Amino acid sequence: MAVTTRVETTGANSSSSEAEADEALMKRFNDYKDEAIEALLDGFQKDDGIESFNVMRAAIEMEDWDLEARPKSRLKFLYSVPFDVLNGLEEASEDNNDDEEDGPLPTTFLASELVQMNIRVRKGLNLYARYAKVSQVLDKETLIFIESRKPFALEDYGDAGFSTNSVMARVI
Repeated sequence: MAVTTRVETTGANSSSSEAEADEALMKRFNDYKDEAIEALLDGFQKDDGIESFNVMRAAIEMEDWDLEARPKSRLKFLYSVPFDVLNGLEEASEDNNDDEEDGPLPTTFLASELVQMNIRVRKGLNLYARYAKVSQVLDKETLIFIESRKPFALEDYGDAGFSTNSVMARVI
């Protein structure tokens, strides 16, 4: 399992000894070990309980690491777990429906966020309206209402984000 970290160094500097550099690298390895374990358990659809996590934590090894010699490159680790250990873990339970709940989910927004969200939607609708015009000319396709068969004017809903003459600009 390859993990790209958020750090740009191995944790050692040019004055560090070989042992200090190895120790700093192992510290970084251990910092991202849990992230690799979670990805492995999820990717192989294994039980992600505490027991499985502890078994993986004891068996995981650092195979390799990489840090490109260019600015802003990120430290990468290659983690491995023996097949027997991974295969010996229980499969993830099928009845885990955390992602699929019945009914509407409550959502909360800050009023200060709504203006920016509305602008993003308006810009997106404006872009789709331009794509629809091109499609209408090139492919002879038109957006229409199903029941009335009247054309749907998508350009009425979006704008470039700074005018107030679209339908969505008047929502807030």
